[in-house]
Amino acid sequence: MKVEPLMMNSNDEILKMEVFVLKKMQKSKHACRLFCAGRTNTFNYMIMSLLGKNLSDLRYMMPSRRFTTSTSLRLGKQGLQALKDLHTTGFIHRDVKPLNLSLGSTPSTKRILFLFDFGLSRQIFLPVQGTNEMKLREPRKKVTFRGTVRYCSINVHQHKEQGRHDDLISLIYTIVELITGELPWRGLNRRECATVKASIPDKKLFNQCPGNFTTIYTYLKGLEYSDLPNYEFIVKKFDDILSSKNIKDESPYDWESGGRYFDDVAGKVMPKRHRNPDEQVEKDSSSTVKEEVPSTEEGPSTEGGDSEMMEIDKENTLEDLQDIK
Repeated sequence: MKVEPLMMNSNDEILKMEVFVLKKMQKSKHACRLFCAGRTNTFNYMIMSLLGKNLSDLRYMMPSRRFTTSTSLRLGKQGLQALKDLHTTGFIHRDVKPLNLSLGSTPSTKRILFLFDFGLSRQIFLPVQGTNEMKLREPRKKVTFRGTVRYCSINVHQHKEQGRHDDLISLIYTIVELITGELPWRGLNRRECATVKASIPDKKLFNQCPGNFTTIYTYLKGLEYSDLPNYEFIVKKFDDILSSKNIKDESPYDWESGGRYFDDVAGKVMPKRHRNPDEQVEKDSSSTVKEEVPSTEEGPSTEGGDSEMMEIDKENTLEDLQDIK
C-alpha cells in the first residue's frame, strides 16, 4: 500500500501519476496488480500486489556484490520487455534502476521481474481528440533534471527531453552494474558524472561485459527523442551471448538452488545499508523553477539550482490526467 498527503497543487501529487500508469500496465506480466486506489480528505492511496527483493538488495547479498553475466542478461531481457510494455502505453519511466526492478513474492512470480515506481513517468503520446490515434508530444526545448544521477543517460544531464531510448540506456547502465559491481562514475556528483559519461571510452565502460554491449550502446546513443527503439535487436544481442554460453531462460538464477551463489545467500537476511548520494532521485516541480525537490522515497538532492533554470519549461506531466477516483 502507498499513501501520499494531498498537495496544495495537484500537479505535485506523484501517486496520481503512478496509479494512472499502473492502470495502463495491467496487461503486462511485469507490472504489479493494482487492487484499488482512491483518496480521503487528507491523502491519496493505492493498494497493489506485494513484491520481493529489488535488484539492488539482491546484488548486495552476493559475495562480490555482483551477478554472473548469465543472471544479469536474463534479468536485462525481462527489464527490456517491461519497458517495451510501458512504452506501448505511451509513457516513459525516467527512473530505471535496480531499486525500481523487483522479483515477485509468490511461487508463480518469484522469477518474474517487475518494473515499478512510475511517479516520475511522463506521457509522451497523447490521444488525438475525436480519433483512436495517438500523437507524440513535441519535445520541450530545455527541461529540468529528472531521474537518478548514477543511471540516467547523458541526455538527461544535458537537459534534453527524454525519449524511450533514454530508459533503455538506463537499463544498460543497470545491467553493467549488475555484472561488474559498480559503474565508473559511482560516488561522483551530478556534474562529474556527466563529464565521465560523455568521455569514457566504450571499451573501458564495457570492459567486463560481452562485446555485444558496445554495439547496443552505440545504437541507443544514436537514437533521437521521436525514434522507436528496436527492442528485438537488443534481445537478439542478449540471446546471442546466452546461446554462446549455453544458458537457457529456465536456468537457475545466482541466488536459486543450483545457482552460482545459492550456498552463500541461502537464509541470508539483507542488512540495512545507507543509500549512496548517487542513488538519490532528482525531480523537478511543475509549480516552481527550483531544480530539485526531495523525493518521497530517497534523500534530498545536495545540489542547488542553476540560475539558468528560469529558462526551463514546466513539467506539466499531469495536465492531461484525470483524478484518481
